[in-house]
Amino acid sequence: MGTALLVWEPWVDRTPFTARNYGVLGGAMFVDDGDGSCHAEGAAARDKLLGEDKRVLATGSSWGGEILSSEYGDLAGRCLAYTEFSDVPAGEDAYFIVSGERLYTADGKELGPAETTEALLRQSMAEAEQEWLKPR
Repeated sequence: MGTALLVWEPWVDRTPFTARNYGVLGGAMFVDDGDGSCHAEGAAARDKLLGEDKRVLATGSSWGGEILSSEYGDLAGRCLAYTEFSDVPAGEDAYFIVSGERLYTADGKELGPAETTEALLRQSMAEAEQEWLKPR
């Protein structure tokens, strides 16, 4: 028989929060709402948020976003969309996003879960925009 070891870490704040994952979507992956706002299209609109042990913490759907202006250079006209996840337990060392859309690299390999942090999941739209404005 196996035994489970539960570790209680009273210093870790596990208070649930509302998380947002931001991404820039091109062309056929988003719907332009006509007023400068947008949202992800179809399967790209549904994601799962996993904890560090890869258990599902929450599922989310695209809630909105905005069309990027010319100040974003090559990204202008694309949608900076976000997926919102409710009641996400805080205090994980890492979080992983699994897209409802199968995504592949240029050489045909399927992209696995994308790792992110709690700090990034707590970003506001304004903070996310600043991240995308940084030179890459």
